[in-house]
Amino acid sequence: MLNLTRIWRRIGLQGLEHLTLQEVEGGYRADSVLSVEADLGGVTCEYHFDLDERWRTKAFTLSQNQSNENRSLHIARVGDDKWQVDGTDRPDLAGCLDIDLTISPFTNTLAIHQLNLASNERKEMTAVYVKVPQMEVIPASQAYQRLDPADPPHRFLYSGLDTGFIQEITVDEYGLVKSYPRFAERIG
Repeated sequence: MLNLTRIWRRIGLQGLEHLTLQEVEGGYRADSVLSVEADLGGVTCEYHFDLDERWRTKAFTLSQNQSNENRSLHIARVGDDKWQVDGTDRPDLAGCLDIDLTISPFTNTLAIHQLNLASNERKEMTAVYVKVPQMEVIPASQAYQRLDPADPPHRFLYSGLDTGFIQEITVDEYGLVKSYPRFAERIG
């Protein structure tokens, strides 16, 4: 059964993330603690993902501390394509593939597994985009393109279609980011 730890260092900002990923009955569990210098000052977060066997989020919780102010957020998938944020239905998020957390490279893993791209294939999708430290949850248009024929694949092109941000990312055999230039690199 899968049971691993990854540590990322932020690029461009001071910060670290420590993630533990475990295979559990019916899926996976990801637990992370991170501390980063953010746009609005330093922020420390702890988050938890409960994922099904297809790497789809069932439930997500985020606890954040910034300037001694504690905030939390809970997001749950309802059925196949609906979402609730803090117990409230969010029709604007209907059809979103999964969660993308602005401060963590881990959430790229969810899209990479779910899109299951063939070599050179590109797919557009909408993510439940969680902005930290703002704790804002919005839909965001994104695209992933698989850049290599390796099995499992190791290189993808990520595009934030709403922002124009484009970056090649390199992943390991589990689909976890190794290198994400201008954002994060794995150090453990």
